Amino acid sequence: MTIFIAFFCLTVVLLLATAWTGKLARRKIHLILVACTVSGLSITIYYAVQLGLEYDLESAGSIFPVHMFLARLAAFSYIAPVVSGIATIRNGRHRALHGKIAGVVIALTVIAAITGIWMIMAADKIAV
Repeated sequence: MTIFIAFFCLTVVLLLATAWTGKLARRKIHLILVACTVSGLSITIYYAVQLGLEYDLESAGSIFPVHMFLARLAAFSYIAPVVSGIATIRNGRHRALHGKIAGVVIALTVIAAITGIWMIMAADKIAV
């Protein structure tokens, strides 16, 4: 659980830094942070899956399928700001749209994180 929490916190910090540098139009550092954030999120998801093996997630009730839907939606939604980001690099007039798309993706990520925490708190730990 400790390593999951560490990567979760790191991913939150990276996500905030990515959003901030995007807002400031610091393109070089923003692109580096995008890569770091996606890597951090991937590692966090890996450890979240490992953590889920320690719990009877079905026992969490209706939050389990809700979280799984939102988590998948959030993960797949990261494609949209990549595409809009490439469009923005090619033509700066897409910057406002890219920012809105990124904001939606961040919101989905936050909602998925909240429902994940809720799910773990509601689930029964599997006795080992």
